[in-house]
Amino acid sequence: ANLRAHVFGIERQTLFRTKEIAGNIIPAIATTNAIIAGAMVLEAFKLLDGRLHDCKTFYKHREPTGRKALILIPSSLDEPKPSCPVCDVDAAALLTINTHKTPLSLFLSRVLKQELGFSEPIICVGDNVIECLAKFEDPHEEAMVAERMPRALSHASIGIGDQTSVMVEDEVQDSKLEIIVTHSDAM
Repeated sequence: ANLRAHVFGIERQTLFRTKEIAGNIIPAIATTNAIIAGAMVLEAFKLLDGRLHDCKTFYKHREPTGRKALILIPSSLDEPKPSCPVCDVDAAALLTINTHKTPLSLFLSRVLKQELGFSEPIICVGDNVIECLAKFEDPHEEAMVAERMPRALSHASIGIGDQTSVMVEDEVQDSKLEIIVTHSDAM
């Protein structure tokens, strides 16, 4: 502990004082977590009663503030933002990509999983459904999806081209997003 303190320019302490400081950290964290969890349970009761307008979010101050010496400061919930895909059920994302060169595997790994945060996306293009699950129950279906992965998005088996509406759902995360794909040779 003293070596780390020296690195950060903190005064060195005796072994007893170090144990005393460390012994206060765990109870402080546990107490803070219990207070916040209790506040969130009280807000959950409001949700269960259908009183969304009464729900609050809380900010914790280190020291009591204001006339009432509050540590937890309640604040009204923010209004949903229309541009947020989580808040707006009708949200759509715009994507410009070279549909002739980009393989399905790159679209899946980079765009859907890395950039948009989908876990196990199901891609719907018209009547064409591509399930990209972590584990398939049907080996035939898994082989069909694996066969499509190296193909370009514009391939007939995938069907993503210029001005295509792609619905992406993720049942693991209970989320859905429409992506409007625009083709560009420059990408």
